[in-house]
Amino acid sequence: MFIVFIRTNARYTTFVLIYQTFAAILFNFLHGTEDYDKLFIFYIGGSGFIIFCMFYYISPFTKEAVSYIWAYGSALNLWTGIMLVFADVHIFFLIK
Repeated sequence: MFIVFIRTNARYTTFVLIYQTFAAILFNFLHGTEDYDKLFIFYIGGSGFIIFCMFYYISPFTKEAVSYIWAYGSALNLWTGIMLVFADVHIFFLIK
């Protein structure tokens, strides 16, 4: 039995690929500078929220199991982004 990943459109997975590519570029070129670390962290948090909303509320897949897997992965991405933002905000208030 073959599992077929039937999707209605590829717009959302393309957005994820663009997000991952841009995050890798930001991390490689801006890593270590304190001003841009905040930009990178808030980029991950904001994009994680957008990706979660796209895959959880507007599912681009017709198979329900595949849709749940992508929603779970985007929820993990969102959770990671939220924890990074909270850690950055906590350190910001601790320093000041």
